[in-house]
Amino acid sequence: MEKFDIAIIGAGILGTTISYWLSTLYDLNVCVIEKENDVAKHTSSRNTG
Repeated sequence: MEKFDIAIIGAGILGTTISYWLSTLYDLNVCVIEKENDVAKHTSSRNTG
């Protein structure tokens, strides 16, 4: 089993953005967990605003 430093639940706009920046700025292993079969599946302009 692979070990991660941080697990982010949800691969919407915020989850993917936070995981990207954390892995870019710091030397971290980041895992993003999403129940759908693709990222940002239910994203609209009103959800994250």
